[in-house]
Amino acid sequence: MTSSPPSHRAPTRVLLVEEDIEALAIIAGDLRQRGIQVALANGVSMACERAKTARVDVVIAASELAEAREGGLSLLDALAIELGQLPPVLLLVREGPGPLQGEAVVRGDLDALVARIHALAAPSNRGVESAPPSAIYSGSLAKVSLADVIETLWVDRKSGTIAVTTPLGAGDLRLQDGVVVDAVYLRFEGMKALVRMMGELDGRFLFTPETPAVLGRMSTPTKELLTAAADQLAQVGSLRAHLGELASRVLLAGDGGDLSELSPLARSVFARLRGPATLEEVLDDLSEPDAQILAALSELDSSGRMKRLAHEAQRVPIVATDQLHMMRALVSRAAAPGFEGPARIVFAGTPSRLAVFAHAALCLADAIPSIEPPPPVPIPHSIATVRLGDDVDLELVALPLVPAYAPLWSLALAGSAIVVRLDDAAGSALTEVCAAAELPVLDAQILVGALEEASVAQVASLVRAAIEATQRS
Repeated sequence: MTSSPPSHRAPTRVLLVEEDIEALAIIAGDLRQRGIQVALANGVSMACERAKTARVDVVIAASELAEAREGGLSLLDALAIELGQLPPVLLLVREGPGPLQGEAVVRGDLDALVARIHALAAPSNRGVESAPPSAIYSGSLAKVSLADVIETLWVDRKSGTIAVTTPLGAGDLRLQDGVVVDAVYLRFEGMKALVRMMGELDGRFLFTPETPAVLGRMSTPTKELLTAAADQLAQVGSLRAHLGELASRVLLAGDGGDLSELSPLARSVFARLRGPATLEEVLDDLSEPDAQILAALSELDSSGRMKRLAHEAQRVPIVATDQLHMMRALVSRAAAPGFEGPARIVFAGTPSRLAVFAHAALCLADAIPSIEPPPPVPIPHSIATVRLGDDVDLELVALPLVPAYAPLWSLALAGSAIVVRLDDAAGSALTEVCAAAELPVLDAQILVGALEEASVAQVASLVRAAIEATQRS
């Protein structure tokens, strides 16, 4: 006679919900010493997410969470909606009778709590069951904040990786015994990556335990780290509100002034803004914390050292629709004989002024940016091609007036219709090169008066006047 194989009961698994993170850790530790598996949640949203992804025999929660709150459901109502059927519930009370919903157990009475857990879980533990479900934990950042996820895994002393996916991209947080030891998000690392991920409300997270160890770049205790990150997020929100419309504008460093009176970071931001950039581009390009960069931008703005440029979404046509046919005819006649491609107009000036002009030119209607990015050195380069319809195009070319690169200027002039000078930089050298190329040079001030190159409307007028001038030259 053979004996039947012994049955294996799945260990009892509870979901412990408590907003007091220290109390959560103490109760979880006591229950685990009694052989009970514990999943943790520090709020209603996290409890719903955890209950959906793991088998739960009993829910243990602070009695305060059983009460409906302003603007939200009670824990029990939320669980019933998410799961369809509410598991057995034990509510932890400090003293006296418990709430109307759920069975009450006095806090600190561990023996009574464990006895009630086993009694309530017994029906679901009958018979042979498989091993407990995977410890992988996932959820939506719209429902559970990343800070809550990290805090709960810290209490649980978990090691593994939290993978975060948002509309902007992906990131990873590595934990060792609950301590955050590394963070990467997009191209950011360390604290900046952590703060960026904690600020994301649209996306998902997935915790995978026992992933390969990494060389940790972070050593701050988790509780201090989360507090510091939350403080930075609050500062970022406050500073963004203070900067107001700067967040939607393209920025450029202003001229003049003594930079020595600025903070070191403000000088770094000023250097980045030598070329047009949005606020988001500045935040992404510098490694310092976003809150510090925003404070530096505020410092520059308060000292009058930032210009606001038009955004590329603000498109301005070169001419009105009823004059477009005439403009196409003029551009067609401006094309240099013997040269392939569109008609070309060269705009010459200092590199800083050309950078602003180029940004405004890209805001012209039907302007297509050059496929090649602006070169890192001040040499001639294409800014954009303006499509005028009927296979008629106009190429706008930048000629930075830096004498050291004067031998390259003739390459930009060949095949061009006219040169428009934005300022007096390297005046004689430009005149000589244009004379050798038999190319007319006109001053922008003569064509349109005082030019504000940051104005898309004025740039449109200048381009239009330059095209018309090609027929008089």
